[in-house]
Amino acid sequence: MRRITGFAAAGIAAALIAAPLPAMADETTDAATGDLTVTRFDDRYSDGLFDTTKTAPSGDVDALNTSYAAQLVDVNGTRWYVSADADGLYRFNDVPVGAATLYLGHDPSNTILFDATGASSAAEIEQLPTTEYFGSQGTINLVIDEDGETRLVGMTALRLVANVQLADGTPAPGLTTVELGSGGDWYPATEYSFQAGTYEAFKGYGYVYHLPGDLGVRVTAPEGYRVAGVTAGDINQFTVSERDGAYYFSSGQVWNYFWNPAFTVTLEQIPPADTIAPTVTVKEGARFTVRQANGKKDAYNKVTYTLADAGELASVSINGVVTPLTGQSFDLGVIKAGTFGAVTGTNTLIVSDVAATRRR
Repeated sequence: MRRITGFAAAGIAAALIAAPLPAMADETTDAATGDLTVTRFDDRYSDGLFDTTKTAPSGDVDALNTSYAAQLVDVNGTRWYVSADADGLYRFNDVPVGAATLYLGHDPSNTILFDATGASSAAEIEQLPTTEYFGSQGTINLVIDEDGETRLVGMTALRLVANVQLADGTPAPGLTTVELGSGGDWYPATEYSFQAGTYEAFKGYGYVYHLPGDLGVRVTAPEGYRVAGVTAGDINQFTVSERDGAYYFSSGQVWNYFWNPAFTVTLEQIPPADTIAPTVTVKEGARFTVRQANGKKDAYNKVTYTLADAGELASVSINGVVTPLTGQSFDLGVIKAGTFGAVTGTNTLIVSDVAATRRR
């Protein structure tokens, strides 16, 4: 391990990265110190945790990553620089206690880093910001104490795509909004110029990379359309769930951590009959109380009715065809689907107090 007093010039840092020097003698043995141990891993089974007992669909398992050096700036402004030890861990020994900043190199154009320290599920991980410090570095602010500190840092490169189409597979027209989400954050998605109906989230000139966990899509369909179904997959088909108007799959189903699984969102036109009531079975002699929302008894939507004494429904006329109540089924066509007594317009016909009693 090499500790450098003050902030070294970039040229010195480059030389250190090429050929790290042996550790220097500790010059502050009388001050309180502590150790920092960093475990860095590739989250190849994409669940946000370091667990080599789980196998991704590709056959990969989580693995330690020792490709980059790690750097630390301690409470005194001293820069520490280490490579991974033989066991794959990064160790900063005898660091002065106090606030410090840990830097872990990575390529932000195709990866993100996340802090999984103490996490028991992907819901507890947190993406690391990337700052420039002798290159692009995932950055953690922490406090060194005499008891020592540990950090578990994962790397992933999950992308996410949404294909939005009609039932026949053609791209859906005129979408209002497509958003892709992970880690509780949502990103506006843009349609590819070269592939109609395919959407992905971008950050600057690059792709958005998503944290492991529940990966989601939500779509605001254009007027006259609605979401008919959502599937997802890559090489394999995923299990998709829906909550609060969004659709999700677990990232543990993804082929591996360098992959871009896709949602397929199918839209359908809302049929004009979507507000028509379900079939109403009318038994001979049944009693009905029938009224309209505005209190009038004029025709609406070509549906009329006749009343016998005591408010009894005697017959129904549908599109001019008078039908007596003979135990048939009638689609009244003016009640909100699935609900009785719901008002959907100023002249909506409402059927209430349906009683299966016989006439006296």
